[in-house]
Amino acid sequence: MPEVRPGAGVSHNRLTRLFRAATGDTAVGCVRRRGLGRARHLLCVSTPSVGIPGPHAFGTVCRRELRASSRALRAAATA
Repeated sequence: MPEVRPGAGVSHNRLTRLFRAATGDTAVGCVRRRGLGRARHLLCVSTPSVGIPGPHAFGTVCRRELRASSRALRAAATA
């Protein structure tokens, strides 16, 4: 019998499938991209603090998800 989550009333796997069917993306991916969108904005106006543990981890995620370094994003925004 699948585990049922009280808050959503469906199993984790079912919720994941429903989310992907509705958005074409995973919930984790969606949350990550929203955070990185905020980080992109903050790079343009200030020093970011987006819940990523450190500058190395931030740089890795930034390059992987946004296809550019934080330095390149900031330079493009100010040009």
